[in-house]
Amino acid sequence: MGKLIVLDSSDEGAPTPFLRGILTRSLRNVGIDFKAAYALSSSIKEELEGRESLTTAELRAETARRLDNIYPVELVERYRNPAPIRRTTLISHKDSDQVSPFSLHQHTRCMHASGLSPLAATTITTELFQYLHDKEVVEMDSDALGRLTCRIIHNHCGDEAVQRYLTWTHFSRSDEPIHILIGGATGTGKSTIATEVAHRFGIVRTQSTDMLREVMRVMIPHALLPMLHSSSFEAWRSQPRTNEQADTPSNDEIISGYLTQSKEVSVSSDAIIQRARRENVSLVLEGIHNHPTRMREIAENCDGLVVPLMLAIIKRKDLHKRISGRGEESTLRRAKRYLKNFDAILALQNFLLDDADQQNIPIIHNEDQEETIEQVMLAINDVLAPHFATTESELFPK
Repeated sequence: MGKLIVLDSSDEGAPTPFLRGILTRSLRNVGIDFKAAYALSSSIKEELEGRESLTTAELRAETARRLDNIYPVELVERYRNPAPIRRTTLISHKDSDQVSPFSLHQHTRCMHASGLSPLAATTITTELFQYLHDKEVVEMDSDALGRLTCRIIHNHCGDEAVQRYLTWTHFSRSDEPIHILIGGATGTGKSTIATEVAHRFGIVRTQSTDMLREVMRVMIPHALLPMLHSSSFEAWRSQPRTNEQADTPSNDEIISGYLTQSKEVSVSSDAIIQRARRENVSLVLEGIHNHPTRMREIAENCDGLVVPLMLAIIKRKDLHKRISGRGEESTLRRAKRYLKNFDAILALQNFLLDDADQQNIPIIHNEDQEETIEQVMLAINDVLAPHFATTESELFPK
């Protein structure tokens, strides 16, 4: 027996197979829980198995008849006469014939990239969307949308937030890439923050210096370059030592080993950055090997925009707790080895923070993830401002 075909009454009878999932979704839209909606859809499918086809109007009538015996009149009426689908506002883009539907996701992401908190970003986008719906706006040009966004941001967050939005929008229209370099000691949350920042900026290319080191380890034998085959806080073991106590390195030895390893890894990280420059794409590069002096050199020698940042967990007990948690989150990351070398990790963090202070690189305390991401966004906007600061009338002329 062939599948039951549903003929779409609103689309010149276009045929589609009967699917329980679609009927279940329409029932859930009027307030029926999933279990009951799925059971009713299955029952209707069984009852209609002997038929070859029916129209969407007939299917709706049959479903409503079944609902009459179970649910209140108001719910049945919502099913019989569903609310019209909200009309999507089309946005026409400046200096282009391109037209695209207004996207809640993209607009919210733009608010995040402007340094707004998640709550403020969601509030502003929701209010803007509600305005477009209430005014039944069918089409709007991108400049008018920008002016409306500025007005709503101003009402909720003030002039500084408006200026950050203008700066970010000006930058995003320029198609110029940005390279975000995130450093920090073991356990400071570099990979987590880098992933979130890349998502909010819409950057698809991310890389970890630890992954680059892993690739180099596969290609270069231990005997040839033993420095690559140790963690950053244990790289000192591969160097000649003056201290006879093998397991108690001095801070100078720890830092020397780390810097030597970072220099080797920089060969790969430099290649990643250079390729991003050639291809004119944005990049987030995170890792402990992004030490401040090196990041400052990259920023000064790069033609494009480079934002160096340093993450930190200042309190010893908080960093210890964060590292201890690694053993619970993943079987591949055993906390014991990190805790055994905790003093070396702490010594590296102290060195990195001192170097960041000397190089005037922002140090962001990663105590709360959302607050940290917001601070990263603000730091990036500070780098963009000298190049892309503008006014509403210049960016969104009437």
